[in-house]
Amino acid sequence: MQRKKLFFLTVFLFLAAGAVFLWGEGIKEEPVQGNVVKETRSVTVIDSAGNEISVNKPLERIVVAYYGCAEVMRSLNAEDKIVGVGKTVTARPDYFPRLSGLPSTGNTTFNEAEQILNLYPDAVIIGTGSRNNETREKLLAVNPDLIVIQMAFYKPEYHVEEIEKLGLLLNKEEEARAYLDFYDKVITTIGSRVASIPPEEHPKVYLESTQDFKTGAPGSSWHPKIIAAGGFNIYGDEDIPLPKVSAESVVEKNPDIIVKVSGWNMANFGGYGVTSYDEMIAVRESIEDRPAWNNISAVQNGRVWIMYNDLLGGPGYFVGMAYLAKIINPGLFNDVDPQKIHQEYLTRFQRLDFDVQREGVFIYPSL
Repeated sequence: MQRKKLFFLTVFLFLAAGAVFLWGEGIKEEPVQGNVVKETRSVTVIDSAGNEISVNKPLERIVVAYYGCAEVMRSLNAEDKIVGVGKTVTARPDYFPRLSGLPSTGNTTFNEAEQILNLYPDAVIIGTGSRNNETREKLLAVNPDLIVIQMAFYKPEYHVEEIEKLGLLLNKEEEARAYLDFYDKVITTIGSRVASIPPEEHPKVYLESTQDFKTGAPGSSWHPKIIAAGGFNIYGDEDIPLPKVSAESVVEKNPDIIVKVSGWNMANFGGYGVTSYDEMIAVRESIEDRPAWNNISAVQNGRVWIMYNDLLGGPGYFVGMAYLAKIINPGLFNDVDPQKIHQEYLTRFQRLDFDVQREGVFIYPSL
C-alpha cells in the first residue's frame, strides 16, 4: 500500500533535522532527577474542524466525548490515558467494561464544560459540528491552555488522516500503522471486487435510519459507505444529507436491498450485551408488512436486513462495510467472512474477550 509514503518520509526527515513543523513532530530531551532523561515531543496537526493543535508534552489525562473517540483510543492502545467519558460510553458497559465506569461528562455538548474541567484533563477529544464547536469555545474560555481536539472517526473521507494524526498526538504511531494496515486490507478487498461491477449493475439500496423513512444521502456518512460496498443509493440525488422520505417513494424506487439500522434513538436494540434476536425479527417483519411494500423487489426476494448501527456508523465502520458488501453482492464475497473480520477487530484492536459467534446481536438474517 502506497498510503502517504511521502508523509512518513517527511516526518522522518524533519525528525532527523530536529525541526518542529505542521503535521509533524520534534523531539527534545529534558533532564529529570540527575542523569535521568525524559523525552518530550512537540507535535502540531490540523484537526477535522480546522483547528491547529499543538502538543508540547505527553498527554496523560484525556477526556473523550463519545464512544467513537474511546474506541479509536483503545485501537491505539491508549485506553489507560482516558480519565473521563461521555454518556455514549457509560451507556455501553458491555463494550467498554472499564471505561464505562469512569466519571461521566454527560452529553459533552453545551453545558458539560464544567464537568470536563473538573477532571483536570491535559486534552479533550470531541466530535465535529456546531454543538461541539460551542463546547470547544466554552472550554477554552475557561482554560485557554487546554488542548481540545475535534475529530469524527466515522466518516470515510477523514478516517485515515484522523488515525494518523491521533497516533502522532498520542505518540502511538506504530499502533496507528498496525491499525491502518488492517483497515487497508479490508477496504482494499472490498474496493477491488466492487470495481469489477459495471456502475449500471450495482444493486439498488435503501438504507433506513433508526427513525422510520429517514435515510442517508450525499453529505451523510452512510452514502459513501453504500457506494464503496458496491451499492447504488436510491436517494443519492437528494440535496440534504439525512432526508425524510415517503413510504410511497421507496416503493416507486423499488430497491433490491433494504438495510435498517438499530442500536440507538427509536430503534435502540441489538449490540454486544444482547442475546435475543426477537426485536430485529419483529422490525424486519414490520418493514415487510408496510402497505404496498410487498411490491418491492427487496421484500419479494427476502433481502431485508437489520444491522446494528455501531458496525456501520462508528469508527469500526469498515467492519460493517464487510457485512454490507456481502449483503449487496454475495456472489463476489463468498470467501469473505465478515464475522471473522469483526472478531479480529475486537480481539486485536479492542482487546475484548468476546466471541461474535456466540455473543451479541449484530445482523439479521445472518450471512
